[in-house]
Amino acid sequence: MNKHDIANTGADMAGGLVGAGIGLAVAGPPGAYAGAAIGPMLANGIKDVLARVLSPRERKRVDLAAAHIEAGMRKKLEARIRLRQDDFFDGADRPSNADEILEGVLLKCQIQYQERKVKLIANIAVNTAFDESISIETANQALNTAERLTYQELCLLAYFGRKEEFASFPIMVEGFYGYPPEVFHLNSWNAIQSAWDLFQSNMIKSSTSSTPGALTVLGPGMMVLTERGTSLFNLLELQSVPSEDVLTAIEPLFYRDEMGVNEMGKRNGVYVGKQ
Repeated sequence: MNKHDIANTGADMAGGLVGAGIGLAVAGPPGAYAGAAIGPMLANGIKDVLARVLSPRERKRVDLAAAHIEAGMRKKLEARIRLRQDDFFDGADRPSNADEILEGVLLKCQIQYQERKVKLIANIAVNTAFDESISIETANQALNTAERLTYQELCLLAYFGRKEEFASFPIMVEGFYGYPPEVFHLNSWNAIQSAWDLFQSNMIKSSTSSTPGALTVLGPGMMVLTERGTSLFNLLELQSVPSEDVLTAIEPLFYRDEMGVNEMGKRNGVYVGKQ
């Protein structure tokens, strides 16, 4: 199949949203206009990006992203969720903000060597199209951040947004500095670095302290999402990350008996290590 055939396939798939947009728009003429425009916008965006794709793997990623965007938008329209009613879809002398975000998402997905990130990044295009509170600047920042973060870091971010789901697992509460370095294996150090990167990027923070460097004093069990982290969690729909992937990411941060009691001793009268 050549590039032209692939582009037409993607366009046919996305074009199916035209009918859904017209039939399910519930916001009057502006909503009907935006709904009817969704299909052609997707079709044109997919054609434009696929025309640049060279490798079969890149084509696969763009196709996966486009299919996920189409399915996500269709699901929201069928649930009678209203498209945003501002000027997001308007474009006269320049591409609309919707065109810009769609192209950016598809291009970022094209170059993702960690293909498990593709659907998460594609969610940015879906959610931005339906939520007026998401500015073009916020969407672009989320897109750049999602490209930079590894899948492990996104899984850790998913953990911090879903801590109740994993409350039964022995995630470290005390900071890393109090344990002898030999108790940490390579996977532990990799996870610690990922958590530190999230902390430094203002994605997570201490639930009890605003002290700089708190991640070395308070362990991951004491961390929560920041406003920025929550925004990215929602835009990428990190609640959809499989639980087994989240567990794989946090397992290196579990407390283990060989760690003993760290220098901080007790927290709330209870030893955080073996006594």
